[in-house]
Amino acid sequence: MLALLTVFACEKPEPAKVITLPALIDATVPGKVYSSANEIVLDATLSKRLNPNGELFFLWSCTKFPSGASPVISDASEAIARIKATTPGVYEISLKVWSSSDNVNTQKFTMEVIQETLTSAPTIAPLPDMDAQLPNNYVNINAQDNYRVNPPGRSLFFKWRIIEAPLDARPSISLDGVSNTFAIVKIPGKYVIKLDVTNEINLTTSDSFVVNVLPDPLSGTEINIDNLIWKLSDDNDWGTYSNITIKEKNTYQYRSRLNATLSVWDEEKQKWMDDSNIEWSGSPEGLYIAVPMDLDGKKTKIKLKYL
Repeated sequence: MLALLTVFACEKPEPAKVITLPALIDATVPGKVYSSANEIVLDATLSKRLNPNGELFFLWSCTKFPSGASPVISDASEAIARIKATTPGVYEISLKVWSSSDNVNTQKFTMEVIQETLTSAPTIAPLPDMDAQLPNNYVNINAQDNYRVNPPGRSLFFKWRIIEAPLDARPSISLDGVSNTFAIVKIPGKYVIKLDVTNEINLTTSDSFVVNVLPDPLSGTEINIDNLIWKLSDDNDWGTYSNITIKEKNTYQYRSRLNATLSVWDEEKQKWMDDSNIEWSGSPEGLYIAVPMDLDGKKTKIKLKYL
């Protein structure tokens, strides 16, 4: 009797394949620059946002360039690199990005260096002398016309300086380095402001102008309001304070200011309380005052004096 023996062989399973994807690239390389540029920034920092897992590695290189050029890239292994390229022509910039878990990804950029045409300092658009009036202590100074009187598409750099001011004025520029900014002044008088405009070949033209700051027309005046009754406001969350909001004609005068004082009459003590003992603020909507709760329901009067 014959027996049929069937043998089944078990195959060893293949290991699962690990698929690695190339790193994602988001980089900025200028398309056109002038030959006067000392260094040109190559920026791939946004690539870090696209590849949040693990450390990212970079390698910048210049793979094509005009005959006779010798481009040099500094910090070539960083996200932000800089290239010196002064010979006019077309350059090809290559960027490789990878991480420990991703394959290398390469992206190429084209940059054209244009022969510099600037040979002189920029033209400056003179700013006229102007008047300003307190209590508005922000004076707008706008030099954007300088872009109109200079070659289009070129960079300009601005520096503002206050070179003359009243004694103890301590004025300041809110934001230097921009074409449109504010001079901050607090006392009346004559202020002389100097503007330097510099172009891409580091040549500068300067001009100065005068800002006459006029005193506040309310300076020295006093507003008196009588026969007020303190009352607890519905939305009072001060706990120990009684609040009142005064709305009368000319409420524009009730401005929140550092150079005004407010006094409140204490009927019981028959004396004025100065603003070191009370909380108050002013706006076009009215004058808000908070006083100790023990004055709630009592009659009073106030005086507001502009210094």
